[in-house]
Amino acid sequence: MFLFRRSAVSRKARIRDGTRVTLRQVRGTDVAALRAFVQSLSAESRYLRFHGIVTDLSEAQWKYLVSADGLDHVAVVAWIGRRIVGVGRYIRLEHAHDTAEVSFVVADSLQRRGLGSLLRDELVALALRSGIRSFRAEVMAANQGMRRLLRASSMNVVKDMGDTIEVSLDQADSRPEPLVA
Repeated sequence: MFLFRRSAVSRKARIRDGTRVTLRQVRGTDVAALRAFVQSLSAESRYLRFHGIVTDLSEAQWKYLVSADGLDHVAVVAWIGRRIVGVGRYIRLEHAHDTAEVSFVVADSLQRRGLGSLLRDELVALALRSGIRSFRAEVMAANQGMRRLLRASSMNVVKDMGDTIEVSLDQADSRPEPLVA
């Protein structure tokens, strides 16, 4: 298996309205920017992402979120200027090594403009190269944006049990080269 390291490589992209974003894997130095991003989210967006009322996280949780290893825990952050505007993350499941739990969160002002799709495609490319063949997501019924994001691609929905959606990555169409060293 090809092993990934967190990479300093970044990629410029544009969302549907032409706004330029930079995508790169998360770094340990991103704690302050990530905290500012999460705190800037509306209460509804935080609720849908974290499945409950969240106003802040512990220092250990912030450290964990920026300590992705680039193989079993991957996080891609989207930046506009000096601020994070979106995060896509997967964590490989211990009991099903070819499956990973996936999550996304996008700044309220950029939702439904294609940023989630960019993050999804980046994670799919990285996952396929590391042997992950399916994503599983715990999704609240009210989170229609996440449901659309997972369905709006050539990925095959394997299971939709209401609060959990599993999609096959083997059916994914061609993706950009992932951000690897």
